Amino acid sequence: MNVRIQVKNITPLCQIEGNREERFDFLSNEKNKNPKVDTTTVKTMTILHEGIPVDVPIYTANGFRGLLRRVIGAEIIAKALEKGINVNTTNFHLMMAGGGSNYQAQPFEIEEQVRELNPLISVFGTSLAIEGKLMVTHLVPEEALIRIKEEEDDTIRAYSQLLKRFVFIKKDDIIQKTKYGRLLSKEDIINWENEVEKSQKQRKEEREIGEKTTKKKTVQSILAKYYVIPNTEFKGFIGNKYPLTDIEEGMLIKGLSKIVKEQLGSTLNLGFGVCDWEINIGENGSKIVAKSKDDNIFDKDISLILSDEDELKVEKYNEWLENLKAENIQLDKILKASKKD
Repeated sequence: MNVRIQVKNITPLCQIEGNREERFDFLSNEKNKNPKVDTTTVKTMTILHEGIPVDVPIYTANGFRGLLRRVIGAEIIAKALEKGINVNTTNFHLMMAGGGSNYQAQPFEIEEQVRELNPLISVFGTSLAIEGKLMVTHLVPEEALIRIKEEEDDTIRAYSQLLKRFVFIKKDDIIQKTKYGRLLSKEDIINWENEVEKSQKQRKEEREIGEKTTKKKTVQSILAKYYVIPNTEFKGFIGNKYPLTDIEEGMLIKGLSKIVKEQLGSTLNLGFGVCDWEINIGENGSKIVAKSKDDNIFDKDISLILSDEDELKVEKYNEWLENLKAENIQLDKILKASKKD
């Protein structure tokens, strides 16, 4: 199965990597006294540009593969529940998350039995018991927009202009009923920080002489987050290292037709991760295209064009889904658990 993915984020994109403290120039008027801000970083990949390492944003293969698995798994589990099939915690995790390391490598006949019963487990694998068949690349930018900058110490740094950051402040942490109840500009933040520093000095002096008259001023939650700028175009690929059955290919095609409706990454409640998609499947003209509507970017026009062969594969998967039985879901009754120490 050869799948080529092109995706463009219409809104900012943030797939979280972790957190670190960074200094922000505009938070103080004095050089080297800028406060450190807890900053959320995004997933990146280091490449060489003109001999200089540079981090460029990506959407990871693991993240995309995991989302595709969950989209397909949600449909299968919903059908099981509709049919009154019991889905316990163990089988839920086997399908949706891979089941951890609770299961050992299985005898060949058990592995084949599980693959026959459940195409999701067969394609994506589970625990140490069943190896997945799918290969997925990172989604990487078509153009990294790399710039070279010479620092004051004459070192050369390369960076990608696709990455920006924004700062936000929890209003609850701002002293209410003051002119700083709403912070609308960098100047407001600078003035507030100056007042905080002034009040801290006054409180220190008062403590030394045994007085406490100055009210404490502080901003406890200044936070920052990196994001990938809108209209960045990414590309990626899906392949298979072992042959796929028609049901498995049909399942993947249907899953891809659902994933184009999803937002990518985090901060979804602020509208991040809305994307346009073009997914080309195989060499027979099968294609999925999803475009956000101008009047509502969360609503999409989706075009699904399938060759006769691929349409038949989707029908075979749908037929398997409609005929779903308990044995297709309750795999913990078949798989052999790892031995406990």
